[in-house]
Formats: sequence, C-alpha cells, structure tokens
Amino acid sequence: CKMFDPIFKQVGERYRDVANFVKADIDLFYHVAAALGITGTPTTVAFIDGRPVDVAPGFMTAPQFKSFVESVLSYAGCR
Repeated sequence: CKMFDPIFKQVGERYRDVANFVKADIDLFYHVAAALGITGTPTTVAFIDGRPVDVAPGFMTAPQFKSFVESVLSYAGCR
C-alpha cells in the first residue's frame, strides 16, 4: 500500500538499531504469503528468531504502527 510506505520507512528508521524492517512483494513471494495466511496488503508480520509472532492486517497510522512495533519489542524483551 503506497499510503503505508512512508509510515513504514519513518517508524523503521526510528527503530533500526533494535529491529529489521523488510518489505516483500507478495506477487513475487506468494508462497511465503500463502504460508503466513496473507490474503491482502498491507499486512505487517513481526518475526522473532525467524518465527512469526504477530500479524496486523490492513493500514496502520504512524501511532498505530509505532505501538505495534513497541508491543513486539516488549514481547521480545528488547524494551
């Protein structure tokens, strides 16, 4: 989703020292999207040690995405 891209970049930059932020085109990585049950974009999946731990389907505002990231970092013991 083009509307989410600047939010993803902004929040990703803020947390770059503690997390990796990666975008994947589900048309190219359809097998990964299918394995994760992703049917639409944007969908944000958080991984810890290579395992998906949280999924947020749909558009998020910057405060919502920041909250999502903070929640995952807390769960991972990074905050």
